[in-house]
Amino acid sequence: MTSSSYFFYLVYGTFSTHLHAACSEGFYGDGCEGRCQCRNTSECHFATGSCTCQAGFTGSTCHDSCPDGSYGLACALTCPCFDSGTRSCDPISGSCDCNDLWMGELCDGKDSYLTHYLLKCTLPVVIEAPTAPTEPAAPFQAWWVVVGVLAAFLAAGVVAIIIFIVTWRKKKRKSKVQSPL
Repeated sequence: MTSSSYFFYLVYGTFSTHLHAACSEGFYGDGCEGRCQCRNTSECHFATGSCTCQAGFTGSTCHDSCPDGSYGLACALTCPCFDSGTRSCDPISGSCDCNDLWMGELCDGKDSYLTHYLLKCTLPVVIEAPTAPTEPAAPFQAWWVVVGVLAAFLAAGVVAIIIFIVTWRKKKRKSKVQSPL
């Protein structure tokens, strides 16, 4: 036990008759043997290990964000945002993120095309990323292309010559066999 301070604590509705030493952060229980499972900067009860969630989180270990439409401590507050105008509601503060063409703190005002695009100068603009100038192929790379093409033509020529010679010899043999001398 790292702390010399002691606390009386109430567990399950009965007052404990023994003293319990405060545990180091991340631990709880008698002898500080329990390891806290609380997430998202929530507090772990020194005696029971139960988690007290920060605003915007819920669940036994505070690992879940508030469900859609709620926010705050224990996710007990209902988002004030106008449903069809809202993209999302912040689970911690309840602030509204409006869809396009909606405006206002609660996303309840329809923004006209004229005011949204022309007066606010927020017309969507497509900006193409600059491309790096392409460099011409190095002579060494082009040389290999030329060699490859020449090798292919040479191989095709050799194959054609072999086929011609084989065909010519077959015809010559047939003509010797058929000619009576």
